[in-house]
Amino acid sequence: MLNLEYNTQQPHLLMAEYGRGVKKMIEHAFTIADKKERTLAAETIINVMALLNPATKEMPNYKNKLWDHLHLMSDYTLDVNSPYPIPEKEVMAAKPESVGYPRKKIMYKHYGYNMELFIKKAMETSNDMQREEFKQVLAHLMKKSYLTWNRDTVADEIIAKHLIELSNGKLMLDDEFKFLLTQDILKTTVPTTSNYGTGNKKKKKKNNRPRAV
Repeated sequence: MLNLEYNTQQPHLLMAEYGRGVKKMIEHAFTIADKKERTLAAETIINVMALLNPATKEMPNYKNKLWDHLHLMSDYTLDVNSPYPIPEKEVMAAKPESVGYPRKKIMYKHYGYNMELFIKKAMETSNDMQREEFKQVLAHLMKKSYLTWNRDTVADEIIAKHLIELSNGKLMLDDEFKFLLTQDILKTTVPTTSNYGTGNKKKKKKNNRPRAV
């Protein structure tokens, strides 16, 4: 049976203008063991955030603000070498300065507008190694997004084909590339009561029968 995961069932976004794609990229950064590589991933996320919201470049110290937003969205726990001082939680507790959120027609709604911008960023990356790593991360994120929309299954070939289409043929996965297994992805996308509130929590039925004396 088709099981759709609506945004109302998903964790609240601290900064909705960056979308769930950036949130997933931050989650991926947490899985990188090496701090140097993790910092490079954070820098890539900052570039994507700037691409998503070009209006930020008109703001004073916009790079500093983007790093502040990254720290906020990672709950100040992403251990990276930030070029700016990490802001205090109390200071950022007030609603952070919002940035514009552009809208346009997208090819595949289940991937979202942000995914298309991530792909554009990958296409613009000049470093071959970084572009290859970016491409592989995008492939996994696309499969996860597809399975969030349709939790049944999806052929890996479809995701690879969509990546080619969205990149105008510029991002092709190598034949030896292996996607994450569907069951492993679904394990990370199933709503839990700790992440999604009490909506899915089963109430215990009280036993009203008299106790034996």
